[in-house]
Amino acid sequence: MKKSPYVIEELSIRKSPGLVSGLAKMKNLAPNVNIITGPNASGKSSTARAIQELIWHKNTKGLSLHGNVKIENDNWEIDIDSGRISTERNGINEQLKGLPAQEGHHRYLLALHNFVDGNENELAREIAKQSIGGFDLQAAHSSLNYSNRIQTLGATAYKNYKSAEKEYQSKRDEQRSLKQEETQINELRRKKEEANLAQQGFEFYKKVADFQLLKREQELLHNKIKEYPSAITKLKGNEHELIQQYEEEIQQNEEAIQKANTEIEQQQNTIKALNISNVEITSQTIEEVDARIEKLENIKRQIADLNQLILQEKTKEKAALEAIGFKTELQNPIANAWNSISIENIGNLDKLLRDAHQVLGRKKVLESEVDFLEEKIQQTNGSSTSTDTISLGIKTLGEWLKEPTLNTEKSNNTAMWILFFGLLASFTTPFIGWIGSVIGVVCLAIAAFLTLQKKKSTGGNNTLNIREDDFEKSGLTPPSQWETASVVTRIDELIDQLKEGKEKETITQKLNECKKGLSALQVKLDALHDEHQAWQEKLRAIPEFPTIANDDFSSLYWYLTHIKNWQEANTALKTHEAKIEKANVLFNEELEKIKPTFAQLNTDISDDLIELKANFSQLKKVLKARQESRRIIEDKQKAIVEYSDKITKQKSRLADIYSRIEIDEKDKDSVFELTKKLEEYTQIGKEFYSAKEAVAKAEHQLKLDTLYATHQSEIEEINAEEALIKAEQNAEKAKELEKIKAEIITIETKVEEKRKGHELEDLLSKKDENHVLLHQLYEENLSSLTGDMIIEELKNETQNKNRPELFNRANEIFNKITLGRYELRLNEKDNTTFEAKDEVSKRTFKLAELSTGTRVQLLLAVRLAYVETVESSIKLPILADELLANSDDERAKAIIDALIEISREGRQVFYFTAQADEVEKWQAHLSQSNLQYKIIELDQKENESRFSTPNQVEANQIQLTSSVPLPDGLSYEAYGQQLSVPKFNLLGQENNQLHLWYLIQDVDLLHSALARGIKYWGQLESYVRNNGKIDGLNDEKFEQFKKLTDVLARFQELYRVGRHQLIDRTDLQDSGLISENFIDKTSDKLTELDGDPVALIHSLENGGVPRFRRDTIDELNDYFLEQGIIDDRETIDSSEILIRLQAYLSNVDISISQVERFLEVVTRG
Repeated sequence: MKKSPYVIEELSIRKSPGLVSGLAKMKNLAPNVNIITGPNASGKSSTARAIQELIWHKNTKGLSLHGNVKIENDNWEIDIDSGRISTERNGINEQLKGLPAQEGHHRYLLALHNFVDGNENELAREIAKQSIGGFDLQAAHSSLNYSNRIQTLGATAYKNYKSAEKEYQSKRDEQRSLKQEETQINELRRKKEEANLAQQGFEFYKKVADFQLLKREQELLHNKIKEYPSAITKLKGNEHELIQQYEEEIQQNEEAIQKANTEIEQQQNTIKALNISNVEITSQTIEEVDARIEKLENIKRQIADLNQLILQEKTKEKAALEAIGFKTELQNPIANAWNSISIENIGNLDKLLRDAHQVLGRKKVLESEVDFLEEKIQQTNGSSTSTDTISLGIKTLGEWLKEPTLNTEKSNNTAMWILFFGLLASFTTPFIGWIGSVIGVVCLAIAAFLTLQKKKSTGGNNTLNIREDDFEKSGLTPPSQWETASVVTRIDELIDQLKEGKEKETITQKLNECKKGLSALQVKLDALHDEHQAWQEKLRAIPEFPTIANDDFSSLYWYLTHIKNWQEANTALKTHEAKIEKANVLFNEELEKIKPTFAQLNTDISDDLIELKANFSQLKKVLKARQESRRIIEDKQKAIVEYSDKITKQKSRLADIYSRIEIDEKDKDSVFELTKKLEEYTQIGKEFYSAKEAVAKAEHQLKLDTLYATHQSEIEEINAEEALIKAEQNAEKAKELEKIKAEIITIETKVEEKRKGHELEDLLSKKDENHVLLHQLYEENLSSLTGDMIIEELKNETQNKNRPELFNRANEIFNKITLGRYELRLNEKDNTTFEAKDEVSKRTFKLAELSTGTRVQLLLAVRLAYVETVESSIKLPILADELLANSDDERAKAIIDALIEISREGRQVFYFTAQADEVEKWQAHLSQSNLQYKIIELDQKENESRFSTPNQVEANQIQLTSSVPLPDGLSYEAYGQQLSVPKFNLLGQENNQLHLWYLIQDVDLLHSALARGIKYWGQLESYVRNNGKIDGLNDEKFEQFKKLTDVLARFQELYRVGRHQLIDRTDLQDSGLISENFIDKTSDKLTELDGDPVALIHSLENGGVPRFRRDTIDELNDYFLEQGIIDDRETIDSSEILIRLQAYLSNVDISISQVERFLEVVTRG
């Protein structure tokens, strides 16, 4: 449906909040772009509000304005005066229809602060809602455990297999060298003995030094303890807090007891006020009474329903009796007699009635037909001559006419008359039947014959005499004269006689058929009368049976049908009356069963069910209230006992505390002061006892030493420092002991294991088992990777197919604004939001991760797309407020282009700004377009507006395109050097990050793309896919570029096999394995190694980052393998890459020479 632009041609703001005097009239507004500029408080916001109120009239209080609007060929005048609104079309009052809902008016105002703070999540959720309808591929992916991260060399199964293989090989080598090592054991045992003696000396003197140091520390602590008063030993440290706690608890419990007594008194008064006997009624009894009252209600409803049914059946009885002539109810004898009648096979009587009506109807029709035909025969005046004689006469006269006559002139006249009658008879054939056709043919034949014979002689008169004699012999009356006119007249008379004779024969035949049918029907009718008489004889025993004529079939059927209806109604009536009697007995029985319960409570029971139910309901409430009050009293009495017990215990505890520390109960402050010193005293005491235990333990260990007996006297004289010197001297001699022990144990273990003789076989079996597990891992990897590829392909195929037009249009605008760098995406996980996909880095960014400029561009695209899709018949103006504030020149140009494109499609745009540089950018850009635009400047002087011609802008003042040098006749290579094209990294970059210089040899086309800010293939591919246009780039060239980038992707795939990707600090952080304490050092080491992940692992294993855990190194190596950063496959040599690439190119329509040049340039850089 075509949408009509809403074009504001004039706007006069007479009065507005904040502008008492209003603004000067804005005349001759441009249908495309209007720039409203001026300092703060000059009226820009008021103008924007006035435009929106002119459209929607949402809040016009205090606002006075007038506007002239053009919609197609209609001139609209809208006047608003503080709530009074007048709308005219071409001078006639009329309401403007087709506007979007006013709830969406804010989306037509493109304000920068809304874009910075907003997120358009509402639109994102609506788009996702419209896209629903497919399968949940992500759920399938998760449930089936599909993944593109397969387990390679870092997998446990592979490690276990390599470990088992390594152990097997190592064990074989060990057994070969075992004999050589056995000879070393004796020498090692001698060295071990010497080292043992030195080790004993080291351990002994070390114990002596420890003993002396501990003894010295114990003496110092003991002296500190003596400085504190002895009374402090009786404190635990929490006495002051406990005293406060117990006193507060005593007060709380006393208050609780008082409150509980008050509650008990209130509940006792409540029970007295209920005025009910003390008889206890169980809940079971209450439930039983409830059930019986409900049963009584059901019985009452059943009786009412039955009474209703009785009335219905009585109505049916009355209707049946009245139908057969009874005005009053039947007396019992007759009624009993009628009930005893068994009326069966009434269906046969119904068939008799239908057959009789059918036969009588058919008989009446035939009798009417016979009367009609007999009357018609009587009206027929046909002669008694047979039709055959008449036909012969006509034939004879016709032959007479064929004979020649002496008078040719007379013959000619006769022929003309015969021809005339023949034609007339032919035309009347549809009305008189076949006779007309015969007459026509005969007349035409006679006329033709007379014409042909007009010149013949009169020698045929003898033949005429013969024909005349033949005619008279037929017995028919001859013509009045034997001349042509009389003969023709006689033929006409005979033809009429022939017609009447044929008609009479037809009627006679039909009359005979009708009389035959009547005879057959009479037989059927006689049989029906016999059957009807048999029914009457069968039913004469019925009382009051009427006399019915033998021809009256309907009365008999009618009578019996209503007798049967009366029987059915009478039977149902007696059944319902019996049920009512039974229900009344049951009602009285149930009522008697609940009377004892009411009697126990001294409550009268009513026969009125409604009153009974109300009384019992009130009784239940009283009983429930009494039960609740009793429960509360019981609970409070138990609580009082508990509170009293607590008070007694708390007072006892207080007395125990004061008694233990021997302080008066009123002197709480002394307790506080004493406890303040307890922590320090306790700590010193702990240290003293620890030191004492350590001294005792050290002395005990010293006495257990084998050298204690021989060096006891020395212990008393030597100090700690001297003992440490001797310990160090012995340690130097004993430092080789552990190494010697280890060597001896290793050799002995090997010998022992060799004697066992099973380890080698066990290792071989272990190797085989791990090989099976490795094969299982291969099958799992294959299944997981295949499933992941299928799911991802399905995602790619269906990702954007179900997106609504709003999303597709927003994506197209966003891609154009960002020069192909970004595309719009919809994140449907958790809270649905918009995201931006970088077509160069292939990364997806959330709104919070985007720069302010890019975020504004995304939300601008969504808002513009929304505006286009919500309108039905009218395109409303767009109001933009300083959108260029956070954009550089390139992106400012893209935003201006987007708004101009919107205006070019027939939408009026108002841009509000206080920034002179934004006005200059707009003017520089609009001056190069063919759009109508106007720049309106507002000032602050008395809130008036004035229009000024904007300053002329030099071409070199505004730079709205990227600063890209012109080729100026440079060659492809030279232009690339001038551009300083970055080298392409085959391992670290993807084909979408390829600079366009590598693809485009046409330097003018390359400049056109770069001038638009499109530098990389990912940008160009996205830009073109979203309908972007670049001068000089056609579909054929674009397809060639795409084929070249596909070749590059295949080449990179082959080249990367067995080669490691370079990484940076971000990759280390993404692993999640390196803590904050080590990330900086590890990152620095990675920088030193030029981002080589393998070199980093080797450096970490060799201590390149101190204290870096070994297990973390293994996990980091596994992570690199799983992510494909480290490729453990064998590299493909250049010749094999060439062969595989040629095989790929055999299926691509592109020249080999072009591919070779392209790859040479890319790899050379």
